[in-house]
Amino acid sequence: MTATTIDRNPALQEQTQPDPTEQQSIDEGRTKLLTAQAKKIVSLQEEIEERQQWVDRLKQDILDTHEPGTYQAGDLKVQIREGSKRLNASRFKKEYPAEDHPELYKIAPDSTEARKKLGEDALAGLFDQGKSTVVIK
Repeated sequence: MTATTIDRNPALQEQTQPDPTEQQSIDEGRTKLLTAQAKKIVSLQEEIEERQQWVDRLKQDILDTHEPGTYQAGDLKVQIREGSKRLNASRFKKEYPAEDHPELYKIAPDSTEARKKLGEDALAGLFDQGKSTVVIK
């Protein structure tokens, strides 16, 4: 068995620089690797985008054929959730101006207080509803 000792003293180490041909070969190898990596990333990003479009189409098909709720799908559960409701501030202000209903206002309409005082029926046409979602567990 041969033991090798590495002397860490730079003054005692041989100063070796790759010859220009060797350096060019190293540079070309790194360039080829970088090019291959960049091409693979672009390819994978395109694949992700295509697959995401496929997932989005499948989810839209589910939304088109099922009401909100939870469904058993083999060993999976499919949840269809209604989009979140947000009070439309401009419609609310028109219907319940701050001058007439100051208790319903902070800096913006207070939807919690409005729901308490006015009820859901009075606010029915004043909410914007977000998009429904699909969750697979």
